[in-house]
Amino acid sequence: MTDGVEALVDEAAARLGGLDAFVMCAVSAIPVPIEELGPDEFEHTIAANARPFVLGGLAAARRMDGGGHIVALSATGAHRVRNPRYAPLALAKGAVEAAVRFLAVSFADRGITVNAVAPGPTDTEAFDAMAEDPDELRARLAAVTPMGRMGTPEDAARLIAFLCSEDAGWVTGQLIFSDGGYSLV
Repeated sequence: MTDGVEALVDEAAARLGGLDAFVMCAVSAIPVPIEELGPDEFEHTIAANARPFVLGGLAAARRMDGGGHIVALSATGAHRVRNPRYAPLALAKGAVEAAVRFLAVSFADRGITVNAVAPGPTDTEAFDAMAEDPDELRARLAAVTPMGRMGTPEDAARLIAFLCSEDAGWVTGQLIFSDGGYSLV
């Protein structure tokens, strides 16, 4: 999804007769510590993880005539250095979070909310890509998460659904953690 997100948004809006919500969950992990990050890896992580949200959000807002909701997926790893190999993804997710704030202010007068959800460790393919031993890491992270388990995609999806509803019409420019308390410890 490094290129062409605007065309996909336009196609979806045309087929659906407009857009009410846009959610971007772009993840392409490059597991290297920051001191090993080269120019090509840096450009790839921004192109794969931040650019789709920014350009997709802009394209979606152009199609939201009567208001709408834009939600980005970030990560707890953008806030605490627990895994040095997470640096490239954390840099990109930090850019996404900054974009949320600027887009929220820019689109507020049009009735468009813009928010981000930061799931904690979640059992996905992207999680496996970041781990040298995924099973050991799952067990360790579940043990340190106050709610005693890894997250599921459904955990974040419920929060995203709320942020895309009229019940969240007064919530904009926010980053909300969906992590079972992981970011607290």
